[in-house]
Amino acid sequence: MLKIKLQHTRFALIIAFLVIGFGLTEALAADCGGATACNCGDTVIASTTLSTNLDCSGAQTHGLTVGADNITINGGGHTLKGIQNLGKDKNNGINIVGYNNITVTNFSNINNFDNGIFIENSNSNTISYNNTNLNTYGIYLYLASSTLVTENVANNNNGGILIKSSTNNTISQNTTNQNIDGAGIELGNEADNNTVIGNISNENIHGIDLAPGSISNTVTDNSIEANKQYGIFIKSNQGVNNLSGNQMSNNFNNLFVEGVGYEGYHHNIDNTNLVQGKPVYYLYGESDQIYDGDIIGDIGMFWCISCSEITFKNSTMASNNANSIFLLNTSYSIIENVTSNNSSFLYDTGGSGLYLRDSDNNQIKNVTASYNNRGGIDIENSDNNTLINNKAYNNGRYGITIGPNSLNNTLTNNQIFGGMSDLNDASNSSKNGNSSLHNVNNTMLSYSTSEKTANINEEINLELNLFDADGNNCPDCSYLLSVYPNEEITIEKTGNHLAASFTPTRRGVYSVAIFISDENNNTTKRNLTYLIGETENYQTKYYFRGVMPTKGQPIGLDARTFLKSAPTEDEEWSCTFWIINSIDEIPDYPLSNLSSINSYSSYRLEEAGIIGAQKLTDYTGNTNISSYAPISTEYSWVNNNFNNLNWDLDYARDWYRMSLKLNGFAPKWQTTPGQPAYAEFNYQYTNAPAIKTITNDNINVLAATASLEDSNDAKIIFGRYPFS
Repeated sequence: MLKIKLQHTRFALIIAFLVIGFGLTEALAADCGGATACNCGDTVIASTTLSTNLDCSGAQTHGLTVGADNITINGGGHTLKGIQNLGKDKNNGINIVGYNNITVTNFSNINNFDNGIFIENSNSNTISYNNTNLNTYGIYLYLASSTLVTENVANNNNGGILIKSSTNNTISQNTTNQNIDGAGIELGNEADNNTVIGNISNENIHGIDLAPGSISNTVTDNSIEANKQYGIFIKSNQGVNNLSGNQMSNNFNNLFVEGVGYEGYHHNIDNTNLVQGKPVYYLYGESDQIYDGDIIGDIGMFWCISCSEITFKNSTMASNNANSIFLLNTSYSIIENVTSNNSSFLYDTGGSGLYLRDSDNNQIKNVTASYNNRGGIDIENSDNNTLINNKAYNNGRYGITIGPNSLNNTLTNNQIFGGMSDLNDASNSSKNGNSSLHNVNNTMLSYSTSEKTANINEEINLELNLFDADGNNCPDCSYLLSVYPNEEITIEKTGNHLAASFTPTRRGVYSVAIFISDENNNTTKRNLTYLIGETENYQTKYYFRGVMPTKGQPIGLDARTFLKSAPTEDEEWSCTFWIINSIDEIPDYPLSNLSSINSYSSYRLEEAGIIGAQKLTDYTGNTNISSYAPISTEYSWVNNNFNNLNWDLDYARDWYRMSLKLNGFAPKWQTTPGQPAYAEFNYQYTNAPAIKTITNDNINVLAATASLEDSNDAKIIFGRYPFS
């Protein structure tokens, strides 16, 4: 019996010890401040200055919780480290809920919390001289007012500074850089009457965000550079915000407003805002005004909402706009003698050099719109507009598009050159004297041809169908087919169909130049290139790169380049369903026929997908040939070989159209200096004579041939784009 009693007594003592021990752990959280030093999880009830670093990463707790009004927490230059909870109950570095007139200052780093500094239902606070890094949000104000957030650094968080359902706060002179999944500074829903002034916000996803329902805010004198999507993004359905003195440069899109209804675009954005160093002209409800670049200087971005009788002329727009020129609900206005290049879109929004929506009775004259990601000129739901003598060169999807429900528009003497498609008109506009020059797809032409690599004295056949500028069969269209160098060509015509053939007698590069004209003098030119005789094999090695293309290809977070130079630092790019890399440098011996691509890349996929190649790249996940790519939640190195391609290239610049794509859920590609991802492009060219390099995109090599008997009997015929 004694033995049993001793065992029971011993067990009871152990239980008591455990209870006391665990009780001691909970008791570590106490009131602090004043003469009492603060530890992790404590409630601060009097002003205090930390005398040491606090590492709270061993427990699911706030770093410090405020428990009284009118106190100061001075970090004393020390750090406060935590652990993220990521659940409903967040772990905050400094947790201020329901208390007022609190000052938090001088922390060298508050890191690894859900929120570095969190303020809720609190007024008249000062947050200054703190570093808040590696948190979900660096600083988060919710239901807070009259709070000053100044001279803090909020870098490398998911988001830098978030203001939500909060009014009359000032966010000034903070640095918010490299926040990986959000904005440097975000004014969320019902964040009203706040001032954001003098901040630096670089290399985030967005620089400064104004969410729907955030109104009457003032955003001024901020420096915003190199953000991955938008410099300043205003998404609104009501209420006016005020922008002035902001400098935006090298963001994917510098400034973008996405409104609901016309009132959703009503903001005060004055011309002290700069994009790429040029002023923004954002007009709302203006009328009877002239903006002449010869007098006021170049304009970077020109938007007119609900305007009338506006004239804008003589300017070269900035790059990095969503739409450099945008007319919304604007009438009886003139855009004249303006160059609008390098606009780009995100999430299928923007990307046109000039965009008219719900705008009638306007004149667009002598506008040059080139290298825009979507298109040169875009007309949507707009009537009775006149487009005269405009040039749309090397745009990504189309040169000019007229959408449905756009009635009685007139297009005269416009030129569309070098794009994926020429004129896309869904509303049968009036067209006279327009030229489609060397575009991939042409409204007035379809064709098929025999193999474009052939032997000397082997007959080459091609079939053509002729259409007018509206895409209707055109048996009465005039046409001209010319062979370079000169060879006899036979043509049989049946209705709008042509069957043509010629026999090459020399070796080298031949071209067939096609010209079509309809009864309204709308014309199309297109060249087909052939390699005749013996060919040489060649390989060009391109590196996967995480930089944006520059030659009119698709661009975006999901669309990057191949370059001849390897990366000097780690580069990664991703999207939801597919990513693209297209060639941005023409190789040696570009007049060629591509036979194979050998790809070596480091990829990730959350679900199985494909890696594939596309000859003429579009902004989709489509490919011409592909290989299975299994799930890989970590980066995997993979080799994909695409053989027997036989991709002919009619123009040297067709190299810009070729791409590799990774399709699947959450695709990512990565390249590093230590293991650069690359692709070997293998192709054939003729060496009689060989055209090694073409350094000018405006030079068109129509032919480069020699006789079979004498290599010195060489002929090279050049043209000049866009006219040859």
